[in-house]
Amino acid sequence: MKNVRSMSARRGLALGWIVTSLAGCVIRTAAPDPAPLGWTRRADPFAYRPNEFPFTLAAAPEEAPGFATWMLDYPSHDTADTKNPSVHAVLRYPHAGSDALIVVLPILGGDYSETDYFARGLADRGFATLRFDRKADVLDSEGDFQLVARRIRNTVVDVRRGIDLLASGSPLARQPMAFSRVGLLGISLGSMIGSLIAAYDPRVDATALVLTGGDFAEVLDHARDEVEVKAFLAGLESRGYDADRIRHEAHWYLDAVDPLRHAASLDPSTTLMVQGRFDPIVPFDVGTWLWEAAHRPERVVLPTGHYSAVLFLPYIEGLIEDHFERHLAPH
Repeated sequence: MKNVRSMSARRGLALGWIVTSLAGCVIRTAAPDPAPLGWTRRADPFAYRPNEFPFTLAAAPEEAPGFATWMLDYPSHDTADTKNPSVHAVLRYPHAGSDALIVVLPILGGDYSETDYFARGLADRGFATLRFDRKADVLDSEGDFQLVARRIRNTVVDVRRGIDLLASGSPLARQPMAFSRVGLLGISLGSMIGSLIAAYDPRVDATALVLTGGDFAEVLDHARDEVEVKAFLAGLESRGYDADRIRHEAHWYLDAVDPLRHAASLDPSTTLMVQGRFDPIVPFDVGTWLWEAAHRPERVVLPTGHYSAVLFLPYIEGLIEDHFERHLAPH
């Protein structure tokens, strides 16, 4: 048993040494401050009509002594999407109170361990967080690219409706949980959808986009071995789609909701992007296209791939927390 513990300790030290050594390879580019002359948000292509809707906010078991956890549920905007009749999110609210809310958007598949890790950490630092569940079957093996675009658009609207419930100044805001400052954190697919929200919702004061990029069609091509992408593409191929039709329809339907098309409306002075230099799923070039389209906001490039970025979780957490503390501090 002592030998096992000794080996585990040595492995831990070795891993720590590797990560520390790699940290010297991190590349960080500062944001323009203030935003470039002439920057402005364009007309909102995801506009919707805010209206009253029923919701439930139910207390959940305590996760940590510093904050309370609540489950928020409300009907989806698109009532015709039978696979997604409702929206579910986890609200974590510091016991000491907070007037800053950070919306957290998840990756494409799997559990919510990464997003909950960040949401809990931010709640421990005194921010309220609202971590959304993803839409079911964003990449539906029985659907097509038109349905993918529809569910991306619906996610944008439904997250903004959640902000309607909680942002001060909104006619729908529920006291006493009405937040005067809002941040947004997205990871992987969540960062791409999050960029669409931050680009047009003026209530979002600061944005952190982790493992992010633009050009959905390009990302799908690189991520074709991911479980959800593989099943989606196999479904298309079983219905007679060839490679040319897949590429054509990916651009035809997804370009309208592509982060590259909307990145110019992101405020580069309050946006942070984190990329993996050797990311095979959201390639570095794809992330760089988004960075340039967004007027080169603050960017941190890690010497990792997509999943190996987990080695830098504490470092990324520190970047995100510092970013929101700078931009969401009381005025």
